[in-house]
Amino acid sequence: MTRSVLPFEMREPRAVTPAQRATFLGIRPPVRACESTLRGLADADGTVFALLLPAGSPSLDRERAEMLAAAINAGLGVAGQPAPVEA
Repeated sequence: MTRSVLPFEMREPRAVTPAQRATFLGIRPPVRACESTLRGLADADGTVFALLLPAGSPSLDRERAEMLAAAINAGLGVAGQPAPVEA
């Protein structure tokens, strides 16, 4: 069995940004809290890629999703970039 080489493995590890790795995994930064599910995370295309466990109240679920999205964006190096508006 042969092992496939991922595009980010072909370069020096330091040459690939976290945002490039996320894009390769199908997540287009910036990440944001999803409008349709109060506790979901969506990428720039509006594709939901993660759901958080309910915390008990919709407002708390939304706040947790926004906090996690901000942390992910900071880790990807795209913090502060505007998220596209959903149509």
